[in-house]
Amino acid sequence: MYIAEKELAIETQLWPGMVELMMQSVDLPDAGDLLRRPNWQAQSACRDQDMNEFFPDGTGISREVHRICAGCPVSVECLSFALADPSLKGVWAGTSERGRGRIRVAMRKAARVAP
Repeated sequence: MYIAEKELAIETQLWPGMVELMMQSVDLPDAGDLLRRPNWQAQSACRDQDMNEFFPDGTGISREVHRICAGCPVSVECLSFALADPSLKGVWAGTSERGRGRIRVAMRKAARVAP
């Protein structure tokens, strides 16, 4: 049986529109997102972790996330990446959005003082 025939057989066993709904609920990155990802992310300590842990819901960063980030071989690259994009959400290099905001403010102050 060809792949298209198998797909059709599966679709006809499901109620109309169910396949479309299932595909809409899957939040996969598009090819452009994958191509734009920095190479260092392949070496990150969090690459095989549950990403929900890195997007806390106001409860703060867990000890486990801090532990993972502390042992990450690319934490410098990760922090640099996160500081360059203020729109990034979640934990990057063990820092929260608020923490990165504080770092950016300190960096701007240091830049003004520098000769």
